[in-house]
Amino acid sequence: MADIVLQSCGLEKELVLCDTEKEWLYKNYPDLEILKDRIAGKICFYRSYNDIKIVDNFSITIFLKIYSPSILPKVINSDNKIINIAKVISKNLDELHINSDGSFCLTVYPKEKSFFTNGVFNIQEFFTNLLEPYLYWVSFYNKYGRAPWGEYSHGVLGLLEFIAEENLDFRSMYKIIKYNREVNFRDIIAICRQSGCFCCKNEFKKNKMRKCHYQAWRGVKKIKQSLLNDFRLMFACNH
Repeated sequence: MADIVLQSCGLEKELVLCDTEKEWLYKNYPDLEILKDRIAGKICFYRSYNDIKIVDNFSITIFLKIYSPSILPKVINSDNKIINIAKVISKNLDELHINSDGSFCLTVYPKEKSFFTNGVFNIQEFFTNLLEPYLYWVSFYNKYGRAPWGEYSHGVLGLLEFIAEENLDFRSMYKIIKYNREVNFRDIIAICRQSGCFCCKNEFKKNKMRKCHYQAWRGVKKIKQSLLNDFRLMFACNH
């Protein structure tokens, strides 16, 4: 596979595995090799969801660095298997939750800590709660032509959907949107009822966001309403 330049955001931190984590990896994933700055090799898994069992394997590379505010390392498919799956099922890579730099989009970053005990990253829960479920999801989609469960949309749309369902103040919403590399905050505020959806590639045939991704549209409205409320409060305090 060609060299990949992984996009980063925020402060870079080296991820160091303890001896217990290394032993767990050697025992459960003998085809993975732990190197100085990465984990590389083949991950084989057997998982079941709603009594649908899937056995599959993927060649992966896990880069042992994290970029704040995320607590997850970046993972790529190192043998183009997911790229080939996307071609076979006629899907864009972002529809299979692959970021523009080739890394896996495992969840929206504000929910990352919820997958770990006490919100602290560890390699066991990373594999069990995020990495294997994602690979199962891809395998299921390849086999059955549909997703096994509902999920957030890819990229900024997923962040907007998260905002729509959470009770957040404006500052928290702003920080969440600021983290994404696709759309700046001013573009979010500028979205109106007639605005085209971010997912549409054709500039001349864009579906309206409120019809295409209604939950993301709800997130936009929530941000704008929160901003308006803050302005009203500020105005009231100054008079």
